[in-house]
Amino acid sequence: MSLILSLAVALALAPGAGAEETLLQWKLAEGDEFHYQVVRDAWSTQKLPEQMAAMTGTDEMTVGSRTETITRYVVDSVDDEGVAHVVATLLSAKIDSDQGPMGGKVKWDSTAEGATRPSNPVALVVAAPLGRETSFRLSPAGEVSDVEGFDEAVAAALETIQENPFMAMMAGQLKASGGNSAMEQLLSMQFGQVPEAPIETGGAWEKSNSSSFGTSGIGIVSTRTYSLTELSGGEDDAGVLAMLDIAIAVVQDDSAGTASGNPMAAMMKAKLEEAEGRGQAIFDVSAGRLVSSNTETDLKVTATMGPQMQIDADARDALQVEMLAEAPDLPPPPVITGEDEAEDPPKSEDEERDDAPEGDEESEEDDSNG
Repeated sequence: MSLILSLAVALALAPGAGAEETLLQWKLAEGDEFHYQVVRDAWSTQKLPEQMAAMTGTDEMTVGSRTETITRYVVDSVDDEGVAHVVATLLSAKIDSDQGPMGGKVKWDSTAEGATRPSNPVALVVAAPLGRETSFRLSPAGEVSDVEGFDEAVAAALETIQENPFMAMMAGQLKASGGNSAMEQLLSMQFGQVPEAPIETGGAWEKSNSSSFGTSGIGIVSTRTYSLTELSGGEDDAGVLAMLDIAIAVVQDDSAGTASGNPMAAMMKAKLEEAEGRGQAIFDVSAGRLVSSNTETDLKVTATMGPQMQIDADARDALQVEMLAEAPDLPPPPVITGEDEAEDPPKSEDEERDDAPEGDEESEEDDSNG
């Protein structure tokens, strides 16, 4: 074999030589309908100073929440650039929350038999969009914009927040945590995992988003580096799945926080000491849909209140997203914002409408946490 031919063979066999690029993008058409389940665990273990330990009776406490939601997405229209207008309806919500001695604990499940409107404000924020239509725009590259409907849902649900004086003080932060801006951040993490241009196996791209952390309302910016590690499935993009690795870097950015809505946070000076995360995702190249995504981010935060009071917190924020294979069979959600404002979620095309007249029983709007 000649030297030139040997070099040509070696180059052809070298990693990355002649690598084909794959376009990962959302493929949405008017009338498309799909469902996602999202599970988020955000917990923080805090070491308390002597002054707070004396008040709470413990020198360490764990606060946070686990939320589980199922949402239906229907593509209302698609413009000439492929940007879809998506109508989202929250079909179910579960929450297991512990906000410490002052905020209290709550477990609530919209699918439980006899479930009624939760009285705990933290649960109300999660449940607020139940049965209501919200919307956003989604580009083929996963860019989320024009999020609407969440501000109104949360404001209506929190009208009775005065029932809990501590939570009433935090009304601003609670509204911010479930409003349009916060949901845009969460939707961007869910849908914004694809690159803007074709990528070859082994290639990487970055996505960034802002959010707030915990009671301190500290602002953070997460930069996710995605790597296309493997393509599996059929040929010519038929049934092809893209396997992605995710590395997460986090930096503090106070302009992204929600401390302004929390009077307690106004007395704190919070600092992000350490943070890193990791995860995996699967994207269906042929269908143009995210199949699943799992990420975990660990954070260390120090919060000081005055010269002698310091709280050290170790936190983990885990997010799981999974596309459901078919429409879930769920009971109608309880009324959250009043009979005149909440409606049963619209039925999908595959669901049969019940022609029988509805009964005269009224929905219970105020009850315990179920």
